Amino acid sequence: MFRKKVIRNDEDHQMAMKRLDELMDIDVLTADQEDELDLLAHLIEVYEKSIYPKLPLSPIDAIRFRMDQLGLKQRDLIPYFGSAGKVSEILSGKRSLTLPMIRSLNKGLKIPLESLVAEDPSEYTTGKLNIAWESLNVKNILNVLGNILFATQHSKSGFVEKVIRNPEIYFSPFLKEVADNLAFSGCCRRKVDSSDYNSTLLWLSASYHKANSQELSANFDRNNMTETVKALREISTSFDGPVKAKEYLINNGIHFVTVPHLDKTFLDGAAFIAKDGNPAISMTLRYDRLDYFWFTLFHELGHIHHHLFDKSDCCNIFIDEQTPGIKDEKEIEADQFAVKNLLDDSILEEHNLFNDISTEKVTKLARDLNLSPAILAWRIRYKLNNYRILSNLIGNKGVRALFQ
Repeated sequence: MFRKKVIRNDEDHQMAMKRLDELMDIDVLTADQEDELDLLAHLIEVYEKSIYPKLPLSPIDAIRFRMDQLGLKQRDLIPYFGSAGKVSEILSGKRSLTLPMIRSLNKGLKIPLESLVAEDPSEYTTGKLNIAWESLNVKNILNVLGNILFATQHSKSGFVEKVIRNPEIYFSPFLKEVADNLAFSGCCRRKVDSSDYNSTLLWLSASYHKANSQELSANFDRNNMTETVKALREISTSFDGPVKAKEYLINNGIHFVTVPHLDKTFLDGAAFIAKDGNPAISMTLRYDRLDYFWFTLFHELGHIHHHLFDKSDCCNIFIDEQTPGIKDEKEIEADQFAVKNLLDDSILEEHNLFNDISTEKVTKLARDLNLSPAILAWRIRYKLNNYRILSNLIGNKGVRALFQ
């Protein structure tokens, strides 16, 4: 017979369960027997909780539990999932819940959010940035950004299919990070109307995530910008100048990352403030050319120098794409910074290089100026609007391989 005591082992538990069964078989209990039954039930519950810790419900378990509570049939879930087929696929584990379904179940059936997203533990967001999830080319996004956003997951079997079924759950944490920290909607100085809005935001999310994962050797000092541009000009003469430029920037308080552009975007780069308060530059290397690399880099430096830390403006990000006809004041100022600090036109005019053009003359002047010939070629071609000349000096196919 079980003595009323704390249950400490399986033998005690079995005896307690046997006595509990005996009491429950009695039709009419005395007052002492009712007290004994209550005590046994409590002692058994305490013991079972100590050796069988409660496991969290899976989303399917949570839904089925709520169905049992409310006496619901599968057909009663159609309003939450959209069709009888989807209800069947979800309850059988063949389909994952989407965030709209999760929101609907939480609101309509009062199922806790933490139970519904247990299989995909990502932060639940209301979505400050309006993404058209159904239009995303998830395969292209993962092919381009997978290493950055999902470094330990994207190569696993079945991961792509999971993201395709439920992109909002997987991408939302990165987008939320951008929405919470960067004033995207109000501070994009160049229009992105010609680019795909969804892809632009995801590219920005990857850039922000990658920059925040990068450790700097020092904090940024705006007063050192003159020294910075001088050093970068000299670095441009090296065959691996872009990589050395990255190292120099990181050592001087500026994050530098490269993130390839996505389909249907025409992004060249962006400048923004990272979480540590230091500026960051992200470049797509969309044009795999030295001349374009140096101009884009100095353009973003112009934003950092003139605009990012302007306390009179809320802006903490500038996204730059190739958009003909844009005459935004701050974009013009960033262009002027790049021209002034890379190669002033007066030097080329002094050497008559807008009229008497040859590879030999450009190369010699570049050597005299301690500057990459690609920078001189860039300015001459742009100024004359003639992109057939000096093609051998622009460093075509000379950048991406350095970073790979």
